[in-house]
Amino acid sequence: MIKLDGGLSTALENNGNKLTTSLWTGELIRTNPAQITKAHLDFINAGAQIIITSSYQLSYTGCSARGWSEDETDQALIASTKLAKKAVTVPVVQNKYSDTGEIRRQTSKRVKRNRIIAIFLAFALLLGVGTTWYNFFGPGAKVSIPSIVGMKSSQAKNTLTQVKLKLEITKEIFSEEIGKGRIIEMNPLAGEKIAAEESIKVIISKGPERYLVPKLSGLSLPDASALLTKSKLVIGTTNYVFNEKIAKDLVIGSSPTSGEMLKKNTQVNLLISKGSDLLDVGAYAGKSSDQALTELNEAGFNVIVKEKFNETVKAGNVISREPQDLKMARGAKITLTVSKGPEFVLIPAGLLKTDQQSATKKLEDAGFVVKAIVPTKKVAGKVPKVFRVTPAQGSKAKRGSTVLIELK
Repeated sequence: MIKLDGGLSTALENNGNKLTTSLWTGELIRTNPAQITKAHLDFINAGAQIIITSSYQLSYTGCSARGWSEDETDQALIASTKLAKKAVTVPVVQNKYSDTGEIRRQTSKRVKRNRIIAIFLAFALLLGVGTTWYNFFGPGAKVSIPSIVGMKSSQAKNTLTQVKLKLEITKEIFSEEIGKGRIIEMNPLAGEKIAAEESIKVIISKGPERYLVPKLSGLSLPDASALLTKSKLVIGTTNYVFNEKIAKDLVIGSSPTSGEMLKKNTQVNLLISKGSDLLDVGAYAGKSSDQALTELNEAGFNVIVKEKFNETVKAGNVISREPQDLKMARGAKITLTVSKGPEFVLIPAGLLKTDQQSATKKLEDAGFVVKAIVPTKKVAGKVPKVFRVTPAQGSKAKRGSTVLIELK
């Protein structure tokens, strides 16, 4: 039957050691290693054939919590094996047998036992070294996670590949701060240590959340509201105006306008048609311009007045209206042409003692019609001259009226 040691912590406490930290017996490897060796030796002297190192409380996580570095943890693991091995080499205390043969038998047993212990210690040492290699240099080695927040996914993937880590995109969300295609969050966080070939889960930005203002012109208010809701936008104010092209209660336009990109739930104001605002326009030709102006202005039209001489329409009365439509929209421009009455023109001077041809030309150029009275008898070698003009020279007459010239 093989005998193992046991109760190492109890033996240490019986020797006056206080095991109060989380590392328990492992703490003494650094603070009082001689006590470890003594405890091992006590077990060997009591007949133990196999002893267990004091490293069973040593782990990288536990040691790190106590403030130990990874290198210090490695040294403690190696030291635990060396301390046990040292105990094996100390001679067994002889206090029970005096017979030489018996001592020889006990010595033989001790040699065999020590060999077993040495083999076990060697195995433990190899196991410790193997564990250290696995955790720090082999497949179990942990790597520090680099920061990849803000990077493009392709750049982040290359960065992680360099330290033997993988990139896993778990979600894409909108972001006002982080540009499209860049990493918003990562898990685990930068600076943590994980095993090689593990994945870093990330959330990617879809960029700012923006929605297109749809074309709303010509839609009813309910239809426009439904389309805005579908576009993740909402109706703002609604203003009604007269419109000749868009039927009543249909959307004329929007602000912001169709095609603009807006944040979610932004208000879109609508301009809605009240339908046509055509008014009857009276026929004012021949009527008083004062009456026409009063009626048209009260109806809301934009009236422009032009004056013009006219031989047939009394001064102050309307000659014509433009446009001549019988129905027009409120606010439309209307031009009234108002008569100034007939135009009086000055009969030019210098007509007397001129020949018929010269006098006629002057009068016609001034806008008159010329009637001439010439002598019935012609005198050889003498050209008839104007001796009278009716109306007289220097007076005014209507343009287009007849002026009589008499020659002798």
